[in-house]
Amino acid sequence: MIFCWSTAYTEAAIYNPTTRQSLSLPETTAGHSHVSTSFLGYDPFKNQYKVICLDNYKRRCCHVFTLGDAIRKWRKIQYNFGLYFPLLPPVCIKGTIYYQAKQYGSTYVLLCFDVISEKFDQVEAPKTMMDHRYTLINYQGKLGFMCCQNRVEIWVMKNDEKKQEWSKIFFYEMAGFEKWHIARATPSGEIVFVNRLLLSCQTLYVYYYGPKRNSMRRVEVEGTKYRRKHLVHICPVPDHVENTMRL
Repeated sequence: MIFCWSTAYTEAAIYNPTTRQSLSLPETTAGHSHVSTSFLGYDPFKNQYKVICLDNYKRRCCHVFTLGDAIRKWRKIQYNFGLYFPLLPPVCIKGTIYYQAKQYGSTYVLLCFDVISEKFDQVEAPKTMMDHRYTLINYQGKLGFMCCQNRVEIWVMKNDEKKQEWSKIFFYEMAGFEKWHIARATPSGEIVFVNRLLLSCQTLYVYYYGPKRNSMRRVEVEGTKYRRKHLVHICPVPDHVENTMRL
């Protein structure tokens, strides 16, 4: 499923590339989309998709829309965190949505939303993540975050019932990565990079970086080189899986 959320209009929709169906979601009472942030999460136990909408001003206002619910209405739930501004993109792993947030005049925090129980919580993270803006990734089924500022730095969380532990699995000094958009990781552990913007007559390339072998490969996306009148913004979805669920 691909979640489409407008930053300029009060519109949101879900698109299934497998069935080529789309579903427009009703407007929430959270107001205009440019003052709210929405996430798409998946419950693997009930095979349900849920959209979570956070109001960026009221802070304690949260709405949930369950895909496939006969009522087809947003439900308001309790949001117990204060003045934190949620940042995109999030990552959903095993029924939990993780996202980085920033407190006004303070550092970053790592928050999570359990799609099954519909409860929020704060995740302990290394200090280096609290001081900078990072990209969250699903690294071979585990939560990870990655930074590309003149170097490649990858941290992965080992989550068990007793405690949460983080380990730095890769660090490499290399310039140039900061120009690219990190578009998640493949199941084999390769990091996917794409250009954020596509100019007229410019071909779209996807780059796969393998941290273990420190190797880079490039793949051309066919049919993307044509004359355009406007600048194209690229929004990659590298972890899509086939789903025959009807909307």
